[in-house]
Amino acid sequence: MNKILSLVITIIMPFAVAAQAWQTDSEPKPSETIKFAERVYDFGTILEADGPVTHEFEFTNTGSKPVTILYVRGGCVCISGEAPRKPVAPGQKAKVKVTFNPAYRPGDFSKEVVVMNSDKEFNRVWVKGHVEEMKHPVSENYPYDYGNGLWMNLGLMSFAHMESGETKSVRLRLANDSSDVLRLRFEADNSALPDGAQITIPESFILQPGDTSEMKITIHLTRSISGEHSINVYPVINGTRGTTPLEVRVYGK
Repeated sequence: MNKILSLVITIIMPFAVAAQAWQTDSEPKPSETIKFAERVYDFGTILEADGPVTHEFEFTNTGSKPVTILYVRGGCVCISGEAPRKPVAPGQKAKVKVTFNPAYRPGDFSKEVVVMNSDKEFNRVWVKGHVEEMKHPVSENYPYDYGNGLWMNLGLMSFAHMESGETKSVRLRLANDSSDVLRLRFEADNSALPDGAQITIPESFILQPGDTSEMKITIHLTRSISGEHSINVYPVINGTRGTTPLEVRVYGK
């Protein structure tokens, strides 16, 4: 038994040592041969409306063999990078390109970018600056147009798999994209409600020009229902009933 155990250990040990060495060797380390002329670039103040901005970081291969830049990556989706397509020979200069996308990122920023090379070595560079925010169209966050400047984030509100005694609520976000005050209330087509279903909608409220708000629509079942039921909820804007309804669907369990 001891001979067998000794044989197993003898066989396993070289593999274990090799695996440990491979893991150690595979860990990236800071580069001593890739030298960047600058490590931080300040874009200054940029406009979100102008879109992405790009800077090229120049570096020199101070080593004794060619090096390939494998990738240029940031820890944020707002950062993209581009590496030289060819290996960089000893003594040769090259550039990596870093692009920052300011969309929906107002204010100050400072982003680290990792440049990894074929020697399993890395460098770090940074881009920074300040983003001046742009005014985004209301439709980006409120895609449903209900007329007269009223936009909402939903066109369909679903209450699924409800059973007797259950209550569910869904929040609805609204925006006033007009220059007028919107006095709002909502009318539900209660004739489409199944027996045992109750719908609760907040009372009328006022939405100032450019303002946003939210409301909650609640469905309560006093008894079990079966199948799918669709109820139209119409916005009444400044006393006029709109022609586009919000659809509310209720599903029994």
